Amino acid sequence: HPGMRSGYDYVPAQMPHNIVRQCTNAMVARVCKNRPLPIVQSTAGDWADYKRARKASQFMQGEEYRQRFFAKIRPQVVRDCGVFGAGFVCVRREGKSIHTERVLPTEILVDEWDAQHGDPRNIYRVRDMDRGVAIRRFAKDNEELRNKILDASRIVTPGEEDNGMSSTVDRITVVEAWHLCDD
Repeated sequence: HPGMRSGYDYVPAQMPHNIVRQCTNAMVARVCKNRPLPIVQSTAGDWADYKRARKASQFMQGEEYRQRFFAKIRPQVVRDCGVFGAGFVCVRREGKSIHTERVLPTEILVDEWDAQHGDPRNIYRVRDMDRGVAIRRFAKDNEELRNKILDASRIVTPGEEDNGMSSTVDRITVVEAWHLCDD
């Protein structure tokens, strides 16, 4: 056609603003504005119970501050709620200390039949972890478990394709499971 430029491909127009991102950021800012902390209270207790409850509240506030839960972990989990529809936090004990970490919703697996009524009895967390970190976390004093971790291979999960990327990290797949006991 005369008057038409040749050599140009049609490119669809892009939106100048990501409205979903803006709404998600606004939701994270609004939800994370407040910092509710649990308070331990004694009911019909004496002075010793009152002091113990106050110390427990101070301990929880100190742990929140030490782990930077409201500043670091909570905004990530709230953002996960906006993006994935769910957000998870893992609270665990290592030795004498408590650790909290954000868990990606893509790492959590629940059997559909087990959760069909909204109350699953089993939850699984599947993730890749550095072999040295796994030994430090799970087999610090257990030589048999340490040898099993050293012999473990990495599991390729469904939906994970080989994209040709190489890695210098010695990773293994770790599956953690939680089961509610039958009463």
